[in-house]
Amino acid sequence: MNEAHQQANHEGSYDEWGDRRDYQVINGWSVVALILALLSISALLMPIFLLILSLPAIIISLVALAKIRREPHLFMGQHLATLSLMIAIIVGGWTLARQHYFHARMFAAAANNTNNWFQLIKEGKHEEAHQLTLLAGMRTSGQMTLREYYQNEKRVRQEMRNFFSEPPMEQIVELDENWSVRWIENRNLRITDENGLLVFQRYDIHYIQDGHPVALPVEIQSSRLLDKYTRASHWTILTVQHLQ
Repeated sequence: MNEAHQQANHEGSYDEWGDRRDYQVINGWSVVALILALLSISALLMPIFLLILSLPAIIISLVALAKIRREPHLFMGQHLATLSLMIAIIVGGWTLARQHYFHARMFAAAANNTNNWFQLIKEGKHEEAHQLTLLAGMRTSGQMTLREYYQNEKRVRQEMRNFFSEPPMEQIVELDENWSVRWIENRNLRITDENGLLVFQRYDIHYIQDGHPVALPVEIQSSRLLDKYTRASHWTILTVQHLQ
């Protein structure tokens, strides 16, 4: 018996009183990290959970790993914490990449719509340009031409006049065709609901005044509505504001 006891002591399993010295418990932080990491998968559907779940899972995983490495004789769960860290990083990276791609795609689509809109104004097609400032359901789809439609509908004609009489639109129209437009930056993207979002972009209108080049900075606010049945995107120019 003494011989077995001495052998156990020699192997480092027991102390001199016969109690185990290698008894370990699973670190609680590693368990919490795994739970958060698994829940963070929901961030693939709702990016808001990236900050609520993925980021805390990464932090807690690192805390658990540090504590386990600092006191390996007391805690186990290193593989658990490592797995949690990997899941949280993969989910977080995938969510960020997908969100970045979505934002880039929306900004590009808004810019394409805005450039087409500016081109209509430059060509003097104010009726067509004004239609793009109306929500899809408010645009005309009748048999008559746009020119006839605006001639016959006093209310719509007045709305168009009001739109083009507001600064800086009045200034742009007065330039006739002697101007060009240049995209400068994407300022903001705001998701309003499941099928809608707002995009804010800066453009510079370039023209010559008194022999000198002038840049008129404007912010274009565009909206996108997604048809829930056809999944088609409908872009609208909402506001044009002069930037000081």
